[in-house]
Amino acid sequence: MAVRGKMEVEIHEGEWHTEGSIRKWTYSVEGKKETFKQKIQFDDKNKIATHVGIEGEVFNYYKSYTAIWQAVLMDGGPDVVKVIIGYEKLNESMPHPVIYIDFLVNMTKDIDAHLVKA
Repeated sequence: MAVRGKMEVEIHEGEWHTEGSIRKWTYSVEGKKETFKQKIQFDDKNKIATHVGIEGEVFNYYKSYTAIWQAVLMDGGPDVVKVIIGYEKLNESMPHPVIYIDFLVNMTKDIDAHLVKA
């Protein structure tokens, strides 16, 4: 298990940088420990990494939960990374997933640190 900031991650299948690898993240949201198991997909042509949720506490609220990171090369400006959260609520009374923004920010910082080293 690797510790990444305030998060821990375990590789359950595959290797860290391989298509289809399955990872289990452990993190804290609003003071509660949660887990998120996800499968990674890559679209190298469009510079996209997609984390497709397969189990975890998020599924107490959502039928599906996906986080997408896309690197966008900007002409004349700094390159940026877009983070997109895709989700479907179990029902209309469920909240939007704003409580997971800190988790995504920390993951983005981890991705950035890795890319800077590359």
